Amino acid sequence: MIQYTESLQTGSACRRALAGQTAVRQFQGGFIINFQPIRLADKPLFDSFLRKRRYENAHFSFTNLFMWRSGFQVEWALLGEQLCIRAAWDGEHYILPPFGAPDQGMGDALDRLAEHFAAQGWPLVIRGA
Repeated sequence: MIQYTESLQTGSACRRALAGQTAVRQFQGGFIINFQPIRLADKPLFDSFLRKRRYENAHFSFTNLFMWRSGFQVEWALLGEQLCIRAAWDGEHYILPPFGAPDQGMGDALDRLAEHFAAQGWPLVIRGA
């Protein structure tokens, strides 16, 4: 379940967009992460994560992710306190390293992503790490 916390300091439109959404759906034998396409309205949420640390990689910018969203099929999901980005190019699916504090569930998010990729029959590829 997506859990919104006030510490994200996102705008009210973003809080409304996240209210009641489920990032992970369970089913017999596993789970599915409900990734959603990146939208301009998602910028406040992305900014709240990207401001927490200094990123020098061009992949780690809302503007670039948004600009290339169609060509790279950029999608996102919140797994606990981690913003997870999935993309694909030429049939290869991959993730960017989760955005969030390493001590706030990053390992759990990576475990879930690895299980998700395995369930899809994809190798877990992390780009920009």
